[in-house]
This record gives sequence, structure tokens and C-alpha cells, in this order.
Amino acid sequence: MSSRCSPGGAPGCRTGWCSLKAIADLRGARSPAAAEPAARPAAPQLDQVVRLLSVLVLHGGAVDLLVREEESPAKKGAPLVTFGAFMRSLMAVVKAVKPKEYGSSSELSLLRGNLALIVANVAARQEDAAAHRLVAAIDLAPVVEVFIQCLRKEVGPVQKNCGVAVTALARVERYKPMVRALNGFESLHQIQLANQVK
Repeated sequence: MSSRCSPGGAPGCRTGWCSLKAIADLRGARSPAAAEPAARPAAPQLDQVVRLLSVLVLHGGAVDLLVREEESPAKKGAPLVTFGAFMRSLMAVVKAVKPKEYGSSSELSLLRGNLALIVANVAARQEDAAAHRLVAAIDLAPVVEVFIQCLRKEVGPVQKNCGVAVTALARVERYKPMVRALNGFESLHQIQLANQVK
């Protein structure tokens, strides 16, 4: 019997292969900003991929799996995907879908919201002094400004997710000065007050 789970990613997967396959597939996903006009409708498909990845990161142990896969002494050859490559791919997508307008949800809003949860999870791990070196080595600084912009320009649940990301980034000492310089703390406070009034 094969040790790999079914192509659909069966819940009974014990090897983690389906998680790694989904993560590796992100490397082949083109960001909406880089896509040709005819390929623009691919944004919803990219959103589905990122939504799956957010579930794997938040609930499926994908970060631990990637770290374990990368450091396994019994592993022969290069890992299917490294944690660094995974995060670089995600951050490239984050920067490509930076919002341009205020208060108007677009086809990319859900994508931003799911990306925010992944970044928040990684930032929360980095806050821990005992974070694994591969996790601690990831530099999330390139997406700090993007999520502060998302926090200001998105609405509803997506804005809430972006707030979670900005809050998590602000708790990490190396990103805190950037959040402060970009008035991220003020934005968090203003939006919190606005939501209390509603």
C-alpha cells in the first residue's frame, strides 16, 4: 500500500505529503499582478490555494512539517520545498496584491485576509525566544507596510485578519520600529475604536 495520501488530500494522511505538495504547488502559481490580462480570472484559484495553505499552516502543522523535512538527517537530496522558499513565495504574492483603494472589497480581498493569517502565525512563532532557527531566520519586514495598508483599506473580516497580522508583527522586536514608523499602532487603535462604535 502506498504511504502517500490520495490526490485530494485525505484527512487520514499520515506522511504529510499532501501538505508539502500543496505548498510546493505555490511555487508554480503566478501572482495576479504578474499575470497576463487573459489570465486575470486565475485570482480566485490562487485564493483557493492560499486558503488551503492557511488551513495547513494554522491547523495542519505545515510549518513544523517543513522544518522537520528540511532538517531530517535521513533525507537524501534537497527537500521538496524549504520553509524559506515557501515564505518568499507567499511574500511575493502579498506584495503583488497590495490594495490600491479604500473601503472597497475586491476579488483579492479574501486572498489578502488568508495571507494575513499565515504571516501572523509565523510572526507569533518568531516572538518566542525559543523559535526554531529556520523560523527565526525569516525576514517578514518586506510585508509590514503592505499589511498596514491592508489594515487601513480593507473592511470587515479581512480588515480584522490584517489587524491580527499587524498586531503579531508589532510584538516582534525587530519589526516594532517599522510598525511604529508607519503609524501602524495608531491605525490599530483608530480601527479598534471605530469598531467599538459600530
